[in-house]
Parts: sequence; structure tokens; C-alpha cells
Amino acid sequence: MLPLRDGAAEELAARLLTAVDDALLLTLPGLTEVVIETDGGVRTLTRRQDGAYVVVEDSGATGGEGATRWRVAADAGRTDPALLA
Repeated sequence: MLPLRDGAAEELAARLLTAVDDALLLTLPGLTEVVIETDGGVRTLTRRQDGAYVVVEDSGATGGEGATRWRVAADAGRTDPALLA
């Protein structure tokens, strides 16, 4: 359990944990599972590859939508140092 400084910090942490969504697993492709434990219960988000798609499953999804399919694209290369100046 992470001790927080006051009630406002606890509320902020709870709000941020509730807001975790597919974006976390889409932006960090090396991450395949996130387990969030709160007073409200345990929520698990998992990522898997399905052909050209990334599927993110959320045990805490509302509205009956437990899995979302995403088509993602990535690119790599060198950046001109002048762009970083």
C-alpha cells in the first residue's frame, strides 16, 4: 500500500487509476498486462497481437465491451539534430 499525504492526494490517485485505458498498453508495446488494485476491486488490462491488430482486453470495461481491436502503425529512423535544438 502506498501511503499518500492527504485526502486530496488519495482522490487524485483514485481518479488517475480509474482513467487508465487502452492508451497505456498501446503506447508501451512491451507491456502486456496491467493489474490495478483499488478499494473498488481488481481490474486487469491485457494486450495481445491478433494479425495486423492489437487487442486490448479490459476486465473493468463498461457497456459489455471487454475487448477493443486497434490497428497501430510505427516508424523508426534518425531525427535531424536541428529539430531537437
